[in-house]
Amino acid sequence: MGVVSCTVRAFLAAWFALFLLAFSPAGAAESYITGPGEAARAAGRVAEALGKTPRVHTIRITEKEVNLVVEGAGTGDVDEWRVRQATRLLFFQAEIVGGPSARSAPAMVSDLASGLFPLDAVPLAKADQVATRAIGYAKLEGGGAVQSIEISRRVNLLPTPSYGDIRWAIYVASPRESATVYADAEGTIIGGDLSNTNRARQMDFFRDEDWPKEAALESLASVIGSKPTVRDLTVYPKSVQVKADHPSLPETTVGYSWDISGVTRSPITSP
Repeated sequence: MGVVSCTVRAFLAAWFALFLLAFSPAGAAESYITGPGEAARAAGRVAEALGKTPRVHTIRITEKEVNLVVEGAGTGDVDEWRVRQATRLLFFQAEIVGGPSARSAPAMVSDLASGLFPLDAVPLAKADQVATRAIGYAKLEGGGAVQSIEISRRVNLLPTPSYGDIRWAIYVASPRESATVYADAEGTIIGGDLSNTNRARQMDFFRDEDWPKEAALESLASVIGSKPTVRDLTVYPKSVQVKADHPSLPETTVGYSWDISGVTRSPITSP
């Protein structure tokens, strides 16, 4: 009887422990993108492991993982940290922090330090809100969903490769469309690449009277400004091309182009 009693008690203890495990609070949200504050909480675990707020080169967020490339111990070194969701056990979602793993420094810009920024320079706690606004901006048929978010300083190629402002790149996709929406450091949407959307494919300014003329003029004016003289404006089926005086070089013009993705400025000037 003693052996049986011990066996029963052991079974009940194991069952009770499993019950507590199954109904204990989850260690990680279902998604680091849509879970309010979850991206910031996960990144905070890296800061906790480092014992300080790191300077970051790139932050990449997916549903199941937050990846940080941070400043390494040596000059010009970077390390990678990963916070990811482990295999789900019943109702319990475990979370694993891995790092540091040595990584090669990005080679396009030689000055790595100018590409770093403090982790708390971007509002990761609002990542879910930024994702929602990006879906609204992309306007994919069926809505779509955010697949990934990448935050880093943009690279300017001219006159020489250099780092610029912090940018969020939010990749939104549906079964038949995709778009990359851009936001500034604070998470405010500032534009996007909508070339792979049905709206962009089907838009024809000559046939469709409902194309966003006011938005085109407003966007061009915000980039060109009020001082340069506009020399030429041409409307194409999917874009508006403008040639205007260069804002600082006398007797020189520069071209601007607007399409559904926004305004781009030509890197080439002309007399």
